[in-house]
Amino acid sequence: MELRSRYHEILSHRAEGLAKYGGRLTSDIYGPPWRIAFPRVTLKRPSVPHAKIGPLYVADNPPVLDIVHACAAGLGDPLGVVEIGPGKGVIATVLRAKYAAKISRYYGLEIDEAVSGAYERIASPQEIEVPIGLVVASQVIEHMPPDAFFGGILEPLLPKLTADAAVVVGTPNALAPSSMFGDFTHVQAYAWYDLYALLRLFFESVDVVRTRYVWSAGRLVWLLPRMLLTRALELDWCEEIVCIGKRPRRSG
Repeated sequence: MELRSRYHEILSHRAEGLAKYGGRLTSDIYGPPWRIAFPRVTLKRPSVPHAKIGPLYVADNPPVLDIVHACAAGLGDPLGVVEIGPGKGVIATVLRAKYAAKISRYYGLEIDEAVSGAYERIASPQEIEVPIGLVVASQVIEHMPPDAFFGGILEPLLPKLTADAAVVVGTPNALAPSSMFGDFTHVQAYAWYDLYALLRLFFESVDVVRTRYVWSAGRLVWLLPRMLLTRALELDWCEEIVCIGKRPRRSG
């Protein structure tokens, strides 16, 4: 599937997404709910990247983790999971530890042979052997052209998904200052209403969350000024968007 062949359908879904969150034009960018995440502080050594401060461990806790947790908790078991671009397997490690008795298989569609993690590496959706209830793609889709992800990966996954399956897609927010320009490997930016529209081609329901990760004291101090200044510039203070698609449309 080439996305350009479904251009008018995408525009219709974009208008639907804007209306869902109280907007009408693409300048109405503040409608979706926002969420601020902070590092987790614990006395027990965590399985995710962390720093140690005295007796405390300060663990990495990107906003997408809580959203993935909520989706996994709400799905039936056994639960098959596919993560696209899992890298070192941070999300896989957390999910497999928390839902060890629930997750039947955890596949990682990872092309970088220099990394590995707590997942079963596959090269294509055709290698999947169990029904999939959860698909995760965090900080991945911005590294490839839209047709490569939506047509080359997501569409072939549809026949493998259960009727109640969910997909969680997190990506830098194109409407936030400099969100896309800190990494030369970023090739495609997404505003939340466009990602909503693209996922609606494949799922009956799509929800959007705008997120900000406050992982340092400096980020906390500058949070309120960022909110005010970006609003004046008609930009978004949230650095990431997370879209949750539910109930796959088998015909794409």
